[in-house]
Parts: sequence; structure tokens; C-alpha cells
Amino acid sequence: MSVRPYRDIVRRASRRIMVGNVPVGGAAPIAVQSMTNTLT
Repeated sequence: MSVRPYRDIVRRASRRIMVGNVPVGGAAPIAVQSMTNTLT
């Protein structure tokens, strides 16, 4: 229990799926993809 109980978030369980070679959901780490628009 934290000092601010109203901020305790109950997360529902999810299963892990694969999107290409990237695991998503479950206990998988968050994957980030970014794109830039630069002149080359």
C-alpha cells in the first residue's frame, strides 16, 4: 500500500502475443518505435 492509496492502479492480466518479432502484452517490456522526418 502506498502513501496515496487513490493512485494504486489495479491492472488486469493480459497474455503475451507477438507482433512480428516484438512481444506485446503480458510481462513484456514496452517497445518504442520512432520515425523522423529529416532532409538527407
